[in-house]
Amino acid sequence: MLDAHDLHVWMIGAGVLACSCHVVVEEQSVASGQLVLRAVVESLQQSFRINHTTIQIEAQGCPDGAMYCNVEPLKGK
Repeated sequence: MLDAHDLHVWMIGAGVLACSCHVVVEEQSVASGQLVLRAVVESLQQSFRINHTTIQIEAQGCPDGAMYCNVEPLKGK
């Protein structure tokens, strides 16, 4: 994970915390991005007891606010 932004945390009900955020990663395969996603979700659960998350993974190099991202294919793939 390179960066996180647009982080919002709120309480849905008694003891139920929710979080939404954008996580920036280097260009990588979808499977690798899913590993990052799982690590972020587990960290939020273990460190802050946040059990309801919505996390958007973004590839580095995509312009902010862009509808589409033009990225080069990974070398050797």
